[in-house]
This record gives sequence, C-alpha cells and structure tokens, in this order.
Amino acid sequence: TVLFSAGESDDTDDRFSFKLGGRVQVQADAFKDSMNLIDGDGAYGSDLFFRRARVYLSGTVYEHWAYKIQFNVVDSGSGGGTVEDLYIRWKRYPWANLTVGKHKEPFSLEELTSSKYVTSIERSPINDFFAEGRSLGISLQGASSFWGYGVGIFDNNDQFSNSGRQKWAYTGRIFLSPINSE
Repeated sequence: TVLFSAGESDDTDDRFSFKLGGRVQVQADAFKDSMNLIDGDGAYGSDLFFRRARVYLSGTVYEHWAYKIQFNVVDSGSGGGTVEDLYIRWKRYPWANLTVGKHKEPFSLEELTSSKYVTSIERSPINDFFAEGRSLGISLQGASSFWGYGVGIFDNNDQFSNSGRQKWAYTGRIFLSPINSE
C-alpha cells in the first residue's frame, strides 16, 4: 500500500480546512492451479494488478460542516472510474452527526474499517454477502467513550419493486465499549 497526502491547510480558528490525498494498492499473486481453478492442469500462474487507486478531497467548512469527495481511478472489483464517497456531514455534536450523500452504510465494523487497516488482503465472505458498502442515502451517527450507534436509510442499488416504486435499505448498528484504556 502506498499512501500520499498533500495540500493540507487550516486557518487559525479551524473553521475551514481541506486535504488532498489518495492511495495506491498493488497486488501480486503467484499460484499453482492444482484445484481446477483455471484449467486444473497443475500449471503455475501469476498476476500483478492495481487493487485500488483512489484520490480524494476532504475538509471542513464553517467548523460544523465536513465534506468528502473520493474518486476510484481503478479497482479490482469495479473496473474503476467510480465515485466512492460524495457527501456532506453536519458534525455539531459528537452524539449526533448527520451525513447526506454517498457513503458507507453503518452495518459492520469490518466494512466501516478502511481497506488501509484490514488485517488480511480481503474482507470476510460473510461481510461481502451482507454489507452493502457505500450507497446513496442519509445517516445519523454518534458516539461517546462508552457507546455508539449509526442508523440510515439508503437507496437499494436502484432496484425497483414490481409496482415500479423505489426500494430502500434501512441499516443500523449499535455498540458498547465498556473497557477503555491506552
């Protein structure tokens, strides 16, 4: 993983800020085809590809408003050229932050953890099956040192019901953190 950021600028009262950054993740594979994965002929194979290449702009406006625009130049799962994040967030209180736009649904800790910090190279299959990832919607999140929550209503990937009406996903999670230490 290669990370970069530049152009961070804050004024003296923290009312306005911006950050330009991104990441490039490259993956190399080498394997023996002994389990009928390709031709089942026992041949060796290898692959080298960009796992992710993202650029973003994020920051704060008038102290209580945050924004993020993240574009995926290339991604092994989507082919690239996609908008990952495009949202504004009202963050007046730590126990109530309102986010509107395309962002991660508050579903699982594994999904909410950035790919920069996951232990293995891929997320678990159960996470891939249940967690939607990023969707267009509105969510409310909050936390203290002991508890936290996130709830939201999201576009269900532009799927329509038989009546032609929009389907919505209702997503939420709560957590307790009873042990807090350095």
